[in-house]
Amino acid sequence: MRGKVCLVVLALLLQATSGEAAVFAVNHADDVDDGLCDLAHCSLREAILASEAAAGRDLIAFLIAPADGRVH
Repeated sequence: MRGKVCLVVLALLLQATSGEAAVFAVNHADDVDDGLCDLAHCSLREAILASEAAAGRDLIAFLIAPADGRVH
């Protein structure tokens, strides 16, 4: 499962680097906004704000595993 997620993220990042879209990856479930949406920490709020600030169409991806480890 983790391998599939990594491949999806890689594909999205490659698409973003081609100039078509920016990808903002939500990797924390908290609601903290320190002004950066990066690999160390990106909440949904930060991803939305970063997407709104970026030009063009963007993609917000979720990289948060469920607490019980299952996809529902």
